[in-house]
Amino acid sequence: MLVDTKEKILDAAEELFADQGFASTSLRDITTEAAVNLAAVNYHFGSKLDLLRAVFARRLGPVNAERFERFDALEDPDVEDVLRAFVAPLFKRLREPGDGWAKFMQLVGRTHSDTNDEIRACLIEQIRVIGARFAGALQATLPDLPPDVFSSRFHFFVGAMAHTLAFCRHQDMPLVSSLPEPDAILDNLVDFAVAGLRAPARSAPARSAMSLEAIK
Repeated sequence: MLVDTKEKILDAAEELFADQGFASTSLRDITTEAAVNLAAVNYHFGSKLDLLRAVFARRLGPVNAERFERFDALEDPDVEDVLRAFVAPLFKRLREPGDGWAKFMQLVGRTHSDTNDEIRACLIEQIRVIGARFAGALQATLPDLPPDVFSSRFHFFVGAMAHTLAFCRHQDMPLVSSLPEPDAILDNLVDFAVAGLRAPARSAPARSAMSLEAIK
């Protein structure tokens, strides 16, 4: 099957960005890997940053559509239901043939930890709406959790998810090699997140108040 020029460029960019990082990958690296000329990249995408946006949109567009579909099908969801609707579509892709999705997950993990706000924004803009909706749905299932505590824990969950997706194909990692199947890794991640989100908030302010009273 013939692969069109645009797809060849996206495939090459995805692999090189995942392996080398965005800053360390030049457009010349990408055109060499894709066996196309620079004019083709400029024609289809424009800048290197726009190419990165296209790499994210190609993969995350269908995933986000499935996330919404799964979420809309839920009736009276609990914490685990919402988490699974959010993460399961990503793990399902890891069962697809080839290593395209594994490379993409590696790129997501790398971008998530990147200190360049412009690069991270290319990923965030693809998940902002879906993230806000799922965060709101999760918070609704945890009415007793203070908003600031929930916000921190949701960010912890997103970080754990990004790390897991980036490294779940690295069989030399001890914690991953014992769970080689995507479904097993997904179950462990969800169990971990559910326990963390449901944990009671610490009552640190009350302890501080007691200390102040003792001083008086």
